Amino acid sequence: MKKKVLVFCFTVLATVSLMAQNIISNAVQKAVNGLAASPSLAVRLDVVVSDITLNGTQDMTTEASRELRDKVEEHALKNPMFNVLKTRGKRIPDNPSTGIISGTYSIIGNNVEGYLELSRGNRLLAKESFIIPSSEFKNIALLPVGTKTQEEAKKQDQAIAVTTGTVSQPIQETAVKQEPNLPNTIPNTPAANNTSQGINIEAWFDSQLGNRLYMHREPLELTVVADRDCYFKVYTISANKEPPVLRYPNTADKDNKLYANRPRTIFERAKYMLYKPYGIETIWIVASSNQFENIEKEYITPWSADTIRTTLRGGTRGELEMSNKSQPFSGFGNVRYSINILEPHEEYEFGKPDNMAAFVNSMRSDTARQGGEFNIGSNDKSGYSIVNNIRVSYRIPGEAPDKIEFAYYKLKDLANGRNVNVQTRGGSTAHSFEIDKPRNLTQTIQTVRSSIESKGGVFQGNEQQGNFKASGIEGQYRVSEKVNVTITDKPVLVPNSLIEKEVRNYFGGR
Repeated sequence: MKKKVLVFCFTVLATVSLMAQNIISNAVQKAVNGLAASPSLAVRLDVVVSDITLNGTQDMTTEASRELRDKVEEHALKNPMFNVLKTRGKRIPDNPSTGIISGTYSIIGNNVEGYLELSRGNRLLAKESFIIPSSEFKNIALLPVGTKTQEEAKKQDQAIAVTTGTVSQPIQETAVKQEPNLPNTIPNTPAANNTSQGINIEAWFDSQLGNRLYMHREPLELTVVADRDCYFKVYTISANKEPPVLRYPNTADKDNKLYANRPRTIFERAKYMLYKPYGIETIWIVASSNQFENIEKEYITPWSADTIRTTLRGGTRGELEMSNKSQPFSGFGNVRYSINILEPHEEYEFGKPDNMAAFVNSMRSDTARQGGEFNIGSNDKSGYSIVNNIRVSYRIPGEAPDKIEFAYYKLKDLANGRNVNVQTRGGSTAHSFEIDKPRNLTQTIQTVRSSIESKGGVFQGNEQQGNFKASGIEGQYRVSEKVNVTITDKPVLVPNSLIEKEVRNYFGGR
């Protein structure tokens, strides 16, 4: 009887989940078919599906952005009026005959209200809307990490725009480059008064999830192109609004020359890995027809807000003032993009393993044993593994070299909405070990309790026995001549040796 009840409950849950997916899918399908039925579309059109961004921002994307974009692409592929060009993470073709399906969405009351646009060149061919109850986005984030309302997200985007001197533009894959309206702009320079001399620079991105969504310990893969010969820099502004930091060029690759209309992929010699803080990170690209002065200093010195004007204009104040008297200043360009570093489903921190080489080998072996994939680029500083639809990444933080961080992403959750069947636990095989009995057991138990509870864990026990749960570790202990510990559960792929070390630290034992 119990088995029948469980099967019935599972069937109901699966049906409810499928109905939610159908409601989203049906609403998007209706909008896509509406675009295809436009009188402006007389023949089959090559199209690319661009990002679906949060309305009121330049280009912020979220988990909901990816869900909506995937549905748009799915139904565009089925519609006979569209020939969908697969360009996820790649540059949209510079072909005026290629159409672009783009969109925005807003959170209004209890609904998600969105618009899709079909354009070709500078011409808007069609526009359609859709409305979906917010409740149908089962645990799919509608807002960027760190924001609770759409207004907060807009303010975050506006703050970034002020910092970088860029402005919000209509929906498109790449923001339009425009002379920033900066206070106290140096007057009478060709750069300030002749925007036709501006350099058009753009970038496109490639991420595992698409839609400029990234995970912990994922490299930023970036390709840049400009319409004129120039030099360029790439800055990042983290989600916690720290001052911009120069990421390219750097000590590993100092070549920041771009040739007209010749794309360049960067961060190939030295990978730029994405970690905390989670949320919206801004990629700010600045171009100049002249090489930037003293650029080597920025390799090790954080960018200063005092230099924003000269950074945007590609040189020093003295160079700009001289441009009226001698060689004309021939141009600049700048553009910004938002990427979204998704918060992990679970995250843990332990003491750094004594032997990182042994730790990496243990994780590699455990991954292979479970039929997973251990990333070839993993090393004793950072890496990741994928096993049973779980992506487990690790790294030694530069700010805490005695620690090791683990971040867990449920890939099925990211791809298909929340999936309760995806597990991040380490299995039911118990691991037991002994710790020397402390001299002052009462004091030790109090210390263990305080340490575990300070991490948000639970401790229940006394001088004879007890159990505990902290940092993804669950276990129990019994005191005799020794403290006998049994670990009953732990995060997947975390070696027993690391768990044992962590628990020994709790009890002050070896």
